[in-house]
Amino acid sequence: MLANLEDHNSLVMALSQANIPWLCQLLKTALHNGASICMIIWMIEDALERGYRPHGHTAEATDLALFIYWLGGRSLLFALNKRLALPSLCTLCSKMSFVKITPTIGRISIDTIKKNI
Repeated sequence: MLANLEDHNSLVMALSQANIPWLCQLLKTALHNGASICMIIWMIEDALERGYRPHGHTAEATDLALFIYWLGGRSLLFALNKRLALPSLCTLCSKMSFVKITPTIGRISIDTIKKNI
């Protein structure tokens, strides 16, 4: 019981002293993943030591990443994501839905329309 109380006190002290950009995002992600209080404290300490700097992507960067994905696929997007700090495929998938349209060679039938809708 005392260990839990000490962990809670450590978390409150870390939150009050830490000036980390995007602290709310870090906490939301940790809680979504089911992290314990000790793990959250470790994440805050790690962020302070390593300089936690998440990317806030603009609409232009998202559009460019989507264009790269359509032209070159996931491998090119991964390479340019690392080099140019573009949004990753996971980020793109969370921001938009991808629709796969099935082309047809012959006459357009009701089945083709239903499949594409």
